[in-house]
Amino acid sequence: MFKKYMIMAAAKYIIIGEVNVVKILFVHNTAMPYRIPFFKKLTEQYDVDFIFTHFQRSFKRRGMKASIHELEDSDYKILDNRLPMENALNLLFVLLKSDFDIVVGSIDYIPPSALITNSLCFFIGKLKGKKTIFWSEEWGWPMHPLRKIISPFLNYIIRNCDVLIVPGKRHEKHVISLGAPVKKVFILPNGTNLTRKSSDYLKMEKLRYKWQNQKIILYVGQLRKLKGIHYLIKAFAKLRYKVENVILLIIGKGEYEDKLNNLCKELNIANKVYFLGFIKNEDLGPYYLLADLFVMPSVTDKGFAEAWGLVVNESMTFETPVIATNAVGCAFEMIENDVNGYIIPEKDENALYKSMLKVLSDNYLMEKMGKNSRVKVEKEFTYEKMVNGFNQTIKFLRIP
Repeated sequence: MFKKYMIMAAAKYIIIGEVNVVKILFVHNTAMPYRIPFFKKLTEQYDVDFIFTHFQRSFKRRGMKASIHELEDSDYKILDNRLPMENALNLLFVLLKSDFDIVVGSIDYIPPSALITNSLCFFIGKLKGKKTIFWSEEWGWPMHPLRKIISPFLNYIIRNCDVLIVPGKRHEKHVISLGAPVKKVFILPNGTNLTRKSSDYLKMEKLRYKWQNQKIILYVGQLRKLKGIHYLIKAFAKLRYKVENVILLIIGKGEYEDKLNNLCKELNIANKVYFLGFIKNEDLGPYYLLADLFVMPSVTDKGFAEAWGLVVNESMTFETPVIATNAVGCAFEMIENDVNGYIIPEKDENALYKSMLKVLSDNYLMEKMGKNSRVKVEKEFTYEKMVNGFNQTIKFLRIP
């Protein structure tokens, strides 16, 4: 065991080129499938302990079964969260007793216990004289009332942590507007864990037989008001008069499902809209391949918005044109108008209708946009670039 440890330590030493191996305490809410490859690549270069503070919450919200088997070879701890603030108390003990060079937290306050856990990362890190890195996915949407109340506190962390990491330029501009020093902000572009497999093509052909001669619009995500699916359905109701043989596939579950079904009936398009329910992340490939157009119609709602939108990464990986609203965090990073899709104003069903019509009425444009999507995502939004961004933060910190 000792020999194995020494070999791993030596490998890390060679990779990062430092005198000592950097010890990182990475505190995160959970381990979603799209984050696992990034986490695993970090363990190849650094001595990382992952602490998950709200492990079950994000899985439950998406209707997924919680799983972490892909990180079994890594050092991680899932904090108990059965009692109020139990995870915060457990994290306090971990932070006080652990030896680390860097602690990574997040600018997060939902649920409220997240504010406590991330505050602990900042203040205990500073108390122990360690470096603090904070992950922020805010891009400046209208503030939640709670965010307004705690703004002085969160903005203090934004201004005084050692490094801020963000997924895109839109987010970078926002945290700088809140007082973050420009030199301390680093971009880690989000990557997707989905890749195209030969089995995806075989399954896609079976689906194509089911919906042959149809042009297919696809939505993937939770069925919540925040996702703006009702605007997509209304826009689709207009589109079906202009585009023959077009259908809408909706993948996901959520509390808004009954309302959406009823809306389809009211608009007399129930036979054109298919609610396919929850489909596992690893099984989405055939549907992305099948789609002629992917739409993410999210809106801002009661102080919440789409921080990024990983389904855009996923759909672009499978050569799909994309339409998204300006309430989607990744829109201005990943979509170029007339190149691989369109960015439209949120809550504007007419703009959405016109953009869908433009794409689906021109097969050449549709094919060109799909190819451009794939080129862009494979060039700019990879886990390698994500890890490189993290490596730059470590160099900036100059840990001896």
